[in-house]
Amino acid sequence: MGRKPKGYWQNSNNYIREMEKAIEMNNGERPTANWLRENGFHQIVRNAKLHGGICSVLDSLLEKSSRRPRGYFKDIDNFYAEVDRAIRENGGKHPTDRWLRENGYNSLPVVSRSFGLSFADLLNERTEKIQHGINYWKDTNNYFRELSKAIEENGGKRPSSNWLADNGYRGIIKNAKLHGENLPSILDEICIGSNGKKPQGYWKNPDNFYTELEDAIGKNDGLRPGQLWLDQNGYRGITANAKYHGGSLTNVLNEYFGNENLPDKLKSMLEDYVSGGEMDG
Repeated sequence: MGRKPKGYWQNSNNYIREMEKAIEMNNGERPTANWLRENGFHQIVRNAKLHGGICSVLDSLLEKSSRRPRGYFKDIDNFYAEVDRAIRENGGKHPTDRWLRENGYNSLPVVSRSFGLSFADLLNERTEKIQHGINYWKDTNNYFRELSKAIEENGGKRPSSNWLADNGYRGIIKNAKLHGENLPSILDEICIGSNGKKPQGYWKNPDNFYTELEDAIGKNDGLRPGQLWLDQNGYRGITANAKYHGGSLTNVLNEYFGNENLPDKLKSMLEDYVSGGEMDG
């Protein structure tokens, strides 16, 4: 947008002119605060308070499209539709209070009270349904896949409950008891492991990963372990990091137990077991 002279953004005519440019660039549609930032109009967002806020300016410029019919929010289905629309506009993630204000949804928390609803609980519920569906978190594979994604997104570090909540992973917190005693114990097993703390990058190293896999298979009497068995016997590090060594745990185990192109060390161990030999420790 270029550098503007001092006092430019305090002038309401200038502000509205810039907003009209943004609307035109957005094909005449109402832009969100995120869209404005991403398309070079960050000063519109930054100086909105000087002119009554983004929503009020857009309401005045786009009156017909922004005004809802009388009694619109008396229908709870309309209310739910607006909540879902807000979540989808926010990329399927739980919108913050600030996001709601900046993107024209600041009336939703007020309307929720008229229906006797907790807006925070409602957002959590609707966000989870939009992201995953009703029974998604009951599946062990889904739960630990999401937890693995969260850890990776957090730079491979152990995420806190606050970090998970702030980054769209509330389902991990809410459903931890379905897959362990509590979230801290699950994170202990994944991020620390059964043999002490693992150094950064430990699981991405094939030698380390396959050594752990050998240990798990040996502990399971040489039989193919399932994900549930691995998770319950202190090998969540294997299930959480298999993607680095074959795309998925299923692929890794298929290669181990049925593919001729096995890593030499694993193939040798399997042959020794089948022939009655002793496994290496």
